[in-house]
Amino acid sequence: PRLVADLTARGVPVARLAVDEAHCIVEWGHDFRPSYRTLRRLRVALGAPPCVALTGSATPAVRQEIRNSLGFGRDVQFTPNLIVGTVRILDTDYSIYRLVALAAAIIIGVAFAALLEGTRLGLAARAVIMNETLARGLGIDTARVRLATFMIGCGLAAIAGVMLTPLTSVDPNMGVAWLIGAFMLVMVAGSSFRALAVACLLFGGAQVLVSTFVSPILGSITIAVLAALVLRISPRGFANG
Repeated sequence: PRLVADLTARGVPVARLAVDEAHCIVEWGHDFRPSYRTLRRLRVALGAPPCVALTGSATPAVRQEIRNSLGFGRDVQFTPNLIVGTVRILDTDYSIYRLVALAAAIIIGVAFAALLEGTRLGLAARAVIMNETLARGLGIDTARVRLATFMIGCGLAAIAGVMLTPLTSVDPNMGVAWLIGAFMLVMVAGSSFRALAVACLLFGGAQVLVSTFVSPILGSITIAVLAALVLRISPRGFANG
């Protein structure tokens, strides 16, 4: 294509390729925007740089077709562990990377709890969550608080993605399984960090046991099932205040 020739002549390498409104590749690509159908060849001609396809309205079937059209493949989207090797604890070998990730998660969780419970930002964030109008009336800059909490949330999500990447394949839905479990744990724990820690230990342990000794498929829904049972019995979950 002429674009590739122009970039080559100017010596401009393409490090990343972003496709906006990617659903056009499938839904209207044949007639509305036929150039969308040539993006896979363009990507190959550019040296197969990492590619992201953005869409806000694609169904699961359309998303899969987008992956196929752009040449996305789960078989090549794996990254090696940042820390390799195992350590033997009580006659059982454990992945060093998983242990490091666990320690990092605990440290981040404690730091986040300290931020919410022991800083002015945390106090302001809780005030905005409970009653934004009243918080604004008390002189709290709610827009700035929302911006700060959004940025912290994005940062935590990015860290989680980086830590999970060596444990799974990289795709747009890589965090869905963890997101559902996290949502159910928060539902059970309410606003109590102590209740959240208990729920994580109990439900996470149950998930591991079911996955190991019964079935990985049943293990994947263990947290959701247990959370539903707890909320059915006690709508307040583990929270006591």
